[in-house]
Amino acid sequence: MVHHPRARRVFDGIYPGCENVAWDPAGRRLLVVDNWGDGLYAIDPQTGDHTTLSYSEQNELHRGAGVDLTAPKEGEYFPTQDITLITDSSQLYAIDMPSGDRSVLGDFQGMLDADDVLRDPATGDALVMSYYDQSVWRVDPVGGARTLLSGTGVGAGPDLHSPTSMVLDARRGRLVLTQQYVDGLATVDLATGDRAPFSPAGSPGPVFDDPSRIAVSTVEDEAYMFESDGDPKTVRLLGIDLETGARRQLEMSAADGMDPIPLDGLATYEHGIFVMTGFALFVLDPVEEVKVVVSR
Repeated sequence: MVHHPRARRVFDGIYPGCENVAWDPAGRRLLVVDNWGDGLYAIDPQTGDHTTLSYSEQNELHRGAGVDLTAPKEGEYFPTQDITLITDSSQLYAIDMPSGDRSVLGDFQGMLDADDVLRDPATGDALVMSYYDQSVWRVDPVGGARTLLSGTGVGAGPDLHSPTSMVLDARRGRLVLTQQYVDGLATVDLATGDRAPFSPAGSPGPVFDDPSRIAVSTVEDEAYMFESDGDPKTVRLLGIDLETGARRQLEMSAADGMDPIPLDGLATYEHGIFVMTGFALFVLDPVEEVKVVVSR
């Protein structure tokens, strides 16, 4: 018998431009990047309460001073500096969490498209991925100085192919990346920058069609990824074993609004994952198959 996820609604009123979520472990809250409103806000996953963190003067939710965000994409919290770094197509922004003040940390215009950002817990560096430049950079989260970690002329192995998202596999000292229209993932060694295929075509389990954002569970040693099921308006949720590369499809129930949903985003939440759509935020525990509808 197939056991379907169960849904519980926690919060209503999420802003429709939500693009990405990150986790603030100190505040135990979700940090939500608002692509339409060019801002950042937080949600308490226990109560559903939300707090405005940073928005430009043009927005009615205005908080914080400094440069305006422009179509922000991905975000990652850096606890040592108490900042959140946010990417857009050409900039890396730093948001001071106490004040909401915004500044440009690194100008990537003309060099790469700053698509995804993670924190390397071993060094405290920001890891910034470029879709167009097909590379990964180390960035100082304070001064913005950057060093190419993997890309043209740095690191051995096959070139990345239009990477779309990345997660940290800290147990093995590497990044795991999705690649557009590729039936397989890639890894980047954090020490050497070397690249290698992972879960390549022919691996056990479903075939990848168009991999999108990826999340990782350090507890279960498994990555999770939304993927097209052939219909551009619907998706399926896949799990990838980080040791073997074997794949599986997680069951989702249409009865509780999980299927179909727009393909939009993922981020980690302890041993569960965030599932982000344009109008809803879900928290999934793929092991217990419990789904919490945080906003809808």
